Amino acid sequence: QDWQPVLAGLFLSLGLGFLLGWILYRLAGPILYQLGEKRLSIWQKTGAAACAVMHGGQDGQKFAAMLGLAWQMAGNLPSLGKQPRLMCAAAMGIGTLCGGRRIIQKTAVEMVKIDKSQGAAADLASAAALLVLSLLGLPVSTTHTKTASLAGCSAARCRKSVQLSVAGQMLSAWLLTFPLCGLLAWLLTHLLLALSQ
Repeated sequence: QDWQPVLAGLFLSLGLGFLLGWILYRLAGPILYQLGEKRLSIWQKTGAAACAVMHGGQDGQKFAAMLGLAWQMAGNLPSLGKQPRLMCAAAMGIGTLCGGRRIIQKTAVEMVKIDKSQGAAADLASAAALLVLSLLGLPVSTTHTKTASLAGCSAARCRKSVQLSVAGQMLSAWLLTFPLCGLLAWLLTHLLLALSQ
């Protein structure tokens, strides 16, 4: 029963992100496409800012959890020092360094090829999807939602523009995330408990 909101969030983020991206680009795409560079830039920044706010609303809990874990570890393991903020920042930074570039490459280069008008629409659509899902109290991944919105905006212009093989690879990786993260958490918990005794 505890897994139900997580699974609902996973599938709803993909479905709603894609649907809102498709609808928004079908309705506003031609208007965005005809805007001048300066006005389109304003819409891009607005969409990016809205997405950043919703990203904080959804993924901010991860940073809080990491900081809490680092604080606990620093208290229980004196050898780690008393710098939980640095430990948290290092863990998050290393994670972004390891995967951030590959995520951008996969989504914005290999899976879809979009222009600035589609990028602005995808930002606005993913922010709207994240707002709805947050109001429903569902934990979702902003990466999943944004990727689905990009695919929706791309498909709204041309259905064949989305590389389904790449999208399938990403979906498979996301589905494997749950059991692998559970196993990793179990192993790390046992390791840290052994170190603290």
